[in-house]
Formats: sequence, structure tokens, C-alpha cells
Amino acid sequence: KATGDDLQRMLQDRSVEVERWERRGSPVLSVEDLDAEEVQRTVQEALRANRFQFRNAEDTEAVLTDLGMWTRGMLTHAADVCFGKRPAIRNPQVRVRAFAFESDKGGNYVDQADISGPIAQVIEQTHGFISRNSPLTARFLPGALKREDAPAYPSDAIREGLVNALAHRDYAAFSSGATVTLYPDRVEIWNSGRLPQGWKEDRLRRNHPSLPANPDIAHVLFIRGFMERIGRGTLKIIEACRTAGIPAPKWSVDSDGITLALYSRASGEAPQERTNERQKRLLETLQPGDSISAGEYAEKYAEGVVERQARRDLRDLEDADLLRREGKGKATLYVRTQRTWKP
Repeated sequence: KATGDDLQRMLQDRSVEVERWERRGSPVLSVEDLDAEEVQRTVQEALRANRFQFRNAEDTEAVLTDLGMWTRGMLTHAADVCFGKRPAIRNPQVRVRAFAFESDKGGNYVDQADISGPIAQVIEQTHGFISRNSPLTARFLPGALKREDAPAYPSDAIREGLVNALAHRDYAAFSSGATVTLYPDRVEIWNSGRLPQGWKEDRLRRNHPSLPANPDIAHVLFIRGFMERIGRGTLKIIEACRTAGIPAPKWSVDSDGITLALYSRASGEAPQERTNERQKRLLETLQPGDSISAGEYAEKYAEGVVERQARRDLRDLEDADLLRREGKGKATLYVRTQRTWKP
């Protein structure tokens, strides 16, 4: 038999299914609370890039209606997230909290910020927070006489990570949120969202459909050119890190939400203590660009080990950006990357 709490939870879940938080009307929100310039920038970007056609681009109410943000005579929560001047007054969970710590163990922080406002401005301001707390790194390119200064993290990866966090996070609960935490060798972007049912972290490393948790908010980000509709955001993060020559990003999921970790150039060497003897023998043999299949690995390096463990070995090396998976099914190969590993 269902208890009273069980029934209440079932009704709440059904309510969420019928009407998403972003589509619910906000009775205390008025047009005067919105940033009119942000609304117009959205219209201008839609016209410039031909991403959306508004019936009456000059009328704010008509624009918001076309965006699904004016319904039953009220502005929706999505309108507040996308265009509200001070949305945290009505929904404090929309803030992004950012911290920069002086050591990997946390402790004292060197900078912190609470960021809120129209979502496009939040993305830009949070990106700026990360940039000003991330030192430039120097490197010498082959054949070059002068050093090249480069940011610790590729800008495209940071931007995609922030956009994904704000587009897919859970806004409904007042205890939810989004947090950016900087350490000397990495930046972590956490949001209170969930992966689609049946998905695991490794799905984000492969081609996947776009299933936004907040379609109205995601649509505005699409119009503004911050995101695409085909689910390539995570793949673009991986590619940006690979192009920049830094370790692969890592996603972790638990009951609290989803965390993206981006590693700086300072963490360019893979920690050898994380590799077992089988993996070490493989890494001592493969040169950058060499490839191996799962079957070959099991036969040459993991004899006597169950197939599941052998595949876990390869997946761990892939997560450490020591191997890169290419192909599908039986044609899958694991290619040795350029990342340094010292035996």
C-alpha cells in the first residue's frame, strides 16, 4: 500500500511530466523585470543566422509568446532564466557559484563570485571568472625559437561545458544549482541535472541525440549561437581538449548531479600509479598512433582475465586520455594518444 508520502511524490512526479518547471507561469514576474536588450539581441541573432522566425519581432510580448515564454497571461520561469535582470530574487537556485582555490585540497580560496542575470550574460561572466583565475602556460613548439603562451584551458571547451551545465541542469528544486570550482590543475563544472534514463557517462563520449532537459531555455541558447541541436556539445569539448594537447575531459555522475572536469596543461602527464601491470605492458609497447583491438589486448596482455575486466582496462586508459577509441562494434580500435606516460 502507498503511504501519504508515496502518493505525494507520485503526484509531484506526474506534475513535472505534464508541465516542466521552465514552462510554469511566474505570477510575480513582469515584462519590466526582463532585460529588453537581451530580448532584442535574441531577435537580432535569430534574424542574422536565420535560426528562427518571429511573427512580430518588434513586439516583446509577441516575441516571448513565440518562444513559449508567455502563457495563460503570465511569463514563465524560462523567461526569467533567459532574460530576467535579477532572476535570483525570485528563484535563488539560478545562481552560478564560482570558487578558485589555492590548492588541490581546497582550503582558502583566492576568488569567488555569485553570478546571476540573463543566461547569456551568466555564461560570459562565468567564462571570464575562469579565465582570470587560470594562468597562462608556456610551451615551445617543434622548430620554434620562441615560446608560445596559451591559456590553461581551451576557450571552446569551457564555453561548451558552461552551456551544457546551464541548459541541462535541474532548475526546479530550490536546493539545486550550478557550481564552478577551480583548482591549480583543473576546473570542475557541476550542475544538478541528470542523464537521460538508461545513459551512463561513456555515452557522452560518443555520438548521441540531443535530449535537453529544458527545451525552451536550450532553444534560446541555440538562437543565440551558444549551442547546437544535434548533441555535439560533449564531442566538441573532447575535440577542443585533444587539439589543445591537454588531457581528455572527464564526466562523473552521482545522485547529486553531473560534474565535468577539465584538466590543465599542468596535469599533462598521466599518473602512473593508476595503471595496473597489464596496462603498463601495453603502454610500454604502443607508440603514439599505434592501435590495438580489444581482442588483441585480451590475447597479448590480459591472458586469464575475464573479458569484462580487459575491456575495463582499455576504458580506464581511454578515460586517462592514453588511448582514443575509434570505430564501432567489432571494428573498434584503441589508438595510443600523444599524452605522456612514464613507466
